[in-house]
Amino acid sequence: MPKPSARRGAVPAGFAELRAAVTSVAGGRDVDTLTEVLWASLHGLTMLGRSDRLRPGRETDRIKLLVVMIGVDPDQG
Repeated sequence: MPKPSARRGAVPAGFAELRAAVTSVAGGRDVDTLTEVLWASLHGLTMLGRSDRLRPGRETDRIKLLVVMIGVDPDQG
């Protein structure tokens, strides 16, 4: 399996879209690192949910918590 740096040029379109959104809330934080952490977190939640390793019916709560953890108020428009 290639190292992540070897795959760096092949950024999925979804990652690029997520990075664009994260840019607006990153403040002084590193946009690429913040996007990678958010991407990995969403991926982990998805994979664990698909394999029934998370409590059912709590998807919205988990996503809201993740959004708050990156520093965004999910109730603000």
